[in-house]
This record gives sequence, C-alpha cells and structure tokens, in this order.
Amino acid sequence: MPPDELPQIERLRNQLSMVQKNEAFLLHAGDCAESFDACTHENVSAKIGLILSFSLILIWGARLPVVRIGRIAGQYAKPRSSSTEKIGDREVTSFRGDNVNGLDPDDRTPDPERLLSAYFHSTATLNHLRGLLTSGFASLQHHHPRDWSLSHVRSSSLRKEFETITEGLADALDFTRTIGLDSGRESLSYERGGGRSVLGEVDFYTSHEGLMLDYEQAARGRRHRQVTCAGRRLLL
Repeated sequence: MPPDELPQIERLRNQLSMVQKNEAFLLHAGDCAESFDACTHENVSAKIGLILSFSLILIWGARLPVVRIGRIAGQYAKPRSSSTEKIGDREVTSFRGDNVNGLDPDDRTPDPERLLSAYFHSTATLNHLRGLLTSGFASLQHHHPRDWSLSHVRSSSLRKEFETITEGLADALDFTRTIGLDSGRESLSYERGGGRSVLGEVDFYTSHEGLMLDYEQAARGRRHRQVTCAGRRLLL
C-alpha cells in the first residue's frame, strides 16, 4: 500500500522537540479503539471540533503553542490481556478490534481482509480530515467559544469555571477581529504549532497504537536514511 503521511513526519518531529524543550504543549486525544461504523462525517467532525476546542483552551491558559495529535484514522486494533473472554455462558475469542475480528460473538474468527478494510477506513478518515482542515473548519468563525456546548459538564462549579474561560476567549477573539488581526496573515508558523492562519487552518496530526506489527511493516519508509512509519505521523 502507498504511504499516507511521509511528508509531515519531519514537521511533527520538529514540533515534538519544542514540546521537549517546554516551548509547546502536547495535546493527544481520541478513542481507545475506533470502529469502521464510526467513519462518518458527523463522528469525525465532532471529534476534531472537540480537540480544536481543547487546544484553544490550553493555548489560552498555558500561553504556549499546542501540538495537536488525534488518536484517529487508524486506531482499529484493541489490546487485550486474554485471548478469550466469557460472554454469558460462552467462552469466545476476545474482540481485538475491527481490523482483526468483529464485536459480535459469532464474528470472532480473525479475518486478514479486515486489514485492507482498516487501511481503506483510515485513508477515508484522513482524507476527510484534510478536507475539513483546509476548508475553514478550524476557523473560529465556525467554532466560536460562545457557541461551545457545556451540557456534558455535570458539576455546576466546573461548568461556571469553563464559562469564565470561554467568555474570556470570546472577548479576546472579538478584540483581535476589531483591530484586524484575523485578516488571514501568516502570524504564526507551522513550526510554532500553529497554521497558515492562527484563526483559520491549523496543524493536526494523527496517531494510533502499533499493535499489528506486520501491518505497520508494510507502511515503512525511508527518509534521510531514517526508517519511518509512513502509515501515520505518530505510531505509539
């Protein structure tokens, strides 16, 4: 299979070096395990929107650039401590993720064809991510802090704290628009963890756990005499 991510691996490497030097903050978020069924516009855009919101709060609080890494577009394997599990009175093969077998107890036989399906869904998700992030999805015009839903925050005191943060963010953004700082100029470089425009496009990297080594080996690549996993920007 052709590699997905080789051109951006070096950029991420540079940004992670900034994190190591306390010059940036690393935000890594996503599902424990993805499913093929969740490869939809609604699910993908909701996850990315949430991570973008998180990153803006971190930038506001830490006053540092944020390197955004999503556990997405490839997290189809699931680590298990046992090769079998009990479901009712049956002992079946453990569910190891959509790229190995099915969640249904009657679909637990490992199927190599699922690896190809995992590659397809990973690529489809990644292409959709690229489309979102290059079409203004990350613009704060679409994700303004005053529009963020806090309905999931059950604690009233914590909700009030979040409301204070989002109101401060909204006031700051309104100020930048008033004085013309959101005109699309390149005010923050990729190397600083930003994007083509701070209020427009952003860097967003993908990652997954390397639980299927034979699958990952097929995506190896070489760049400047270094072996890289070209299947994703970050392999855990």
